Amino acid sequence: MSEDSLAIAPPSGVVLMQKSPSTAFCRSILFPGLGQRYIQEKRKGILFTGIEIGLLGATLYEHNRTRHYDDQLGRVSNDQYNSIHKKYVDHYDRRQNLIWINVAFWLYNAADAYVYAHFIDFDKPLDLSMQHNAADNSTVLYIELTACRF
Repeated sequence: MSEDSLAIAPPSGVVLMQKSPSTAFCRSILFPGLGQRYIQEKRKGILFTGIEIGLLGATLYEHNRTRHYDDQLGRVSNDQYNSIHKKYVDHYDRRQNLIWINVAFWLYNAADAYVYAHFIDFDKPLDLSMQHNAADNSTVLYIELTACRF
């Protein structure tokens, strides 16, 4: 190597690795929290999975109550009809709201996994180092890069 040449190479033992944003997105679409766990955000993944299980449970409960009161509407007397109909409408409205909340949370979760996968190691400082080899009077500059695709 001549004195004025420059070699750029990663230091030995450095493995550049990035989680795929597409894979994180697909896993989160499959079920909330899976994409976060894929990108090593385990706490957030567990939190998102727990929230989704809670939302699904609440939606299923409201669905069952809606069906229950819908069945009762055909079997009640006229004086009880208004009371049962009000309960039916209340549970129906809650179920519909929970469905929209589920959809919004599912999309937020997938977007979070996709975006965060782009920023893995983003806060990691750029590693620049130089090594001088006295034997052949050469200097090598090492730059550690993090692979990011946008």
